[in-house]
Amino acid sequence: MKKLCLILAVFSFSNAFCQLSTGGGSTASITSEMPNVSPPSPTVASLMKFEEVPVNNYTGIPDISIPLYNIETLSKDIALNLSLKYHPSSIAIKEVASYTGLGWNLLAGGTVSRTVKGLPDEICRPGNANNFITPRVGIYNYDISNSPNKYYQVMNNTASAGDRAQYLWSAFEKGIFDSEHDLYQYNFMGHTGRFYIKKNTSNNQLEVVKLDNDNALQIAFTYTHDQSNVVPYVFSGFTIYDDKGYKYLFTTPETTTETVANLTTGWAASDAEQPQLVDPLTYISSFHLSSIEDNNGNQLLSITYQDVTEVTSRNALTYHTTPNPQTQA
Repeated sequence: MKKLCLILAVFSFSNAFCQLSTGGGSTASITSEMPNVSPPSPTVASLMKFEEVPVNNYTGIPDISIPLYNIETLSKDIALNLSLKYHPSSIAIKEVASYTGLGWNLLAGGTVSRTVKGLPDEICRPGNANNFITPRVGIYNYDISNSPNKYYQVMNNTASAGDRAQYLWSAFEKGIFDSEHDLYQYNFMGHTGRFYIKKNTSNNQLEVVKLDNDNALQIAFTYTHDQSNVVPYVFSGFTIYDDKGYKYLFTTPETTTETVANLTTGWAASDAEQPQLVDPLTYISSFHLSSIEDNNGNQLLSITYQDVTEVTSRNALTYHTTPNPQTQA
């Protein structure tokens, strides 16, 4: 059988996030109330604009594309049309340009992306008081012995009042527990959509929950779970089936390493503190299309990627005003 192979670039994405708080008086108790949302790499995030605001007459987004090359397969239904496509919502202020330029996207296969909300859902990192390492526990890890995340118990009203209070304090004040599912989006071969992955507390299995019901796509999620490992959940990829039985395999991961620096400063120069680096988080932020098979298991297309590293940064400013006790009546 003739096999078609396409070589593309896949990014190892490094995101540096600096959070600055300003205020007056004592700064020891100042905490940020801003939600922590970590998007995928700029190239992938730009590609997902077509899922968020589709190209059609209703949204007013025009179809601006430049065809580059067409790769046919042994199936008349499957062809890989390489093209550059423009989306006007990708040119916001301080928008980081994709690999092909601001607003432009290379359509060459497809991607399943993840936007991390809070912490990665699968993360399980025990703390270390000696090294001042804060525990980080994702939503799925409620059955671990050390710092279990009781999100599902709290949401299902099965947690005690004490457990609920401890969870809320540890999640929102200390940043130990994750408290929101990550968002997954996909854009491939003319198909777009979104979903999240929840844990079924009855059988302890992870399940895909589609957030759009206007297509017949079926999404299968592959992972391994070993509670004895330091990282209990290891994601392997996704398999998406269309209404004709074609199978799209997304097994090429794109990893993100996120480093956060917190800096708190007051009005006086003496109030300034040294930046505090939070331990880096490394997780899979996307899976890229690796192959397509027909309903008989015959491979129609194979895509190979080359590693490329991209480094970006983003800033956030939280403004606090703390009254000076000496000026109070």
